[in-house]
Amino acid sequence: MLHPRVALLLFLGMALTGAIGTAGAARAEPSFAAVSDATGAILGPVAGYSPSSAVFTVSLGGKTALLAADRTTLTGVGDASVWFASADCSGQAYVQWTPANISPPSSIGGPTNTVYVGDPAAVQANIVANSRYFGAGSACQPYPPTSEYFVPVDPVGTLPAVAPFTLVPFAAGTAPSVPAVGGWGLLALGLALAVAAFLRLRAPRVPRGQRAGPA
Repeated sequence: MLHPRVALLLFLGMALTGAIGTAGAARAEPSFAAVSDATGAILGPVAGYSPSSAVFTVSLGGKTALLAADRTTLTGVGDASVWFASADCSGQAYVQWTPANISPPSSIGGPTNTVYVGDPAAVQANIVANSRYFGAGSACQPYPPTSEYFVPVDPVGTLPAVAPFTLVPFAAGTAPSVPAVGGWGLLALGLALAVAAFLRLRAPRVPRGQRAGPA
């Protein structure tokens, strides 16, 4: 019959050693996906999706934009368009905006895939728009005058991207299962405990009455 301390050491050693396989398998699986273009470039991590499209985030110029991708097109979310008061898509850009929205007012449009981001506190009513960009790579589209809640947005950068777009695993979002100790550290600890238990089991037992007392 094993001594209770030996049994405990054996149990801890086997449990920690066995946990390495489980922790390693968890790290091998991505925790979420990202949108990738035809060149393999990662555009940004997915924040939501439907069967036909994915919403993802991208950071440019110190700002965060929320964009959408289907198989062939990048757009903004919601109304998706980048609007202009002018008829030729020049001057101040706007996106339609509802004051209750929590997502950043942002979109993408124009032939150079320009990303626009604004301040949600700057929403304005009764702005009349006469043209728009609809999606990355789009040309300017004259539009019948429309008056909506708009928020001014500024260009923060461009997003080079080549269709088609796909979802891919995003391993960078995977957190270690045991952040304090790496896999090899756990393995070494488990093996050390198991060896200690084995040596304790192999050590000759001295009858209690024959143990040497203090000198």
